Amino acid sequence: MASKRPFSEEDFTCPVCCDIFKDPVLLKCSHSVCRNCIQQYWTVKPSRECPLCRKKSNKNLTVNLALKNLCQTFVDFRGPPEELCEVHRERLSLFCLCDEQLVCVVCRESREHKTHTCRPVNEVAEERKSDFQRELNLLTRKMKIIEYAKFECHQQAEHIPHQLRDTENVIKNEFKHLHQLLNDEEKAMLAALNKEKQQKTKLINNNIKKMNDEVSSLLTTISIMRDYLAAPVVLDPNTANSQLILSEDLTSLRVRDEEDVAGMHRKKLPANPERFDRYPCVLGSVGYSSGTHVWDVDVGDGIFWMVGVTVESVQRKKINSLPSEVWCITYDGEMLSFKAPRESCIPLLGCERPKQVRVKLDLDKRKLSFSDRLSKKLYRINVTSFTEKVFPFFCSLSSVSPLWILPVVEPCS
Repeated sequence: MASKRPFSEEDFTCPVCCDIFKDPVLLKCSHSVCRNCIQQYWTVKPSRECPLCRKKSNKNLTVNLALKNLCQTFVDFRGPPEELCEVHRERLSLFCLCDEQLVCVVCRESREHKTHTCRPVNEVAEERKSDFQRELNLLTRKMKIIEYAKFECHQQAEHIPHQLRDTENVIKNEFKHLHQLLNDEEKAMLAALNKEKQQKTKLINNNIKKMNDEVSSLLTTISIMRDYLAAPVVLDPNTANSQLILSEDLTSLRVRDEEDVAGMHRKKLPANPERFDRYPCVLGSVGYSSGTHVWDVDVGDGIFWMVGVTVESVQRKKINSLPSEVWCITYDGEMLSFKAPRESCIPLLGCERPKQVRVKLDLDKRKLSFSDRLSKKLYRINVTSFTEKVFPFFCSLSSVSPLWILPVVEPCS
């Protein structure tokens, strides 16, 4: 029988950031807060005071080691949250094959899904994973067959010169004792052998080149498939502003430079409703309504960029500045800031310019957070209720340093 939790999450929540304590310190008044939270709080206050009781506190902060250990134990004990249906608050245990979405047992009996085919999530996930694995195994086997055929061709190519030398010696020994009458025949046979050697060598070299090209193509296909499976976000080219250049695998973007514009010989992009017509923005291809979603972006040395989320109804036409319905971290070449709808940019004081930004969207807890992926420094946690689908949002004014969406290679805390 599972034991009950001795504490609730509120017991381990920082009163400033409203999240589980990270490196908690003890103030003079006996209240505890995160070290980063109190340091940021004091940067905007003229005096060092407790954010709860307003009592003065010392500059030197003492780590609350007992609370820190309890927080870690609570996080380990709590485990990952279970995804629930947004409408019925039931576990999302089924997958609708018609609508391609997760549903609960109550959704299945609703008018919307009653006539649809629904199957357990685990079965569908295993089947699709098996399909990808089967295709990958097929390509791998095909590559091994070609590699073996290539190896045999190499062996044949190495054997031909030896065979030629042996035959040449036999012919020379046979004709050694003959007169001039047979010399012409000797030369003719040697010439024929040499021609055959050239023809066979040329044929084998051509076959080897074709197989090398096919192997290279297969390796590229396998690499693209593996990258696609690993990438958490893929860009939607139908939303990309015409100033942007997207990579073939739809995981990076940059602004066209003068050379791109001068050498651009392409048809004009269609003015579809999804496309941003003036500002260099692009959205992720998949929108989210529930669950927790994390993606990492390599911003490099870009002089101006924005990384965050927006809603499906964001204005995309006839705007000359950042769309209003955007929650993002922005860098303007001098300062790192946070931007939310109907709010002015909030400077992130004391934060160094990052190389990689992590965006974590928890729709079930209504939390959106931004952090430095490399240093783990948390920039901002925003509590927001979304009433429609939320999409990853990207913007860049750099033609030299592209924004890259990185594969997730480590667990997200």
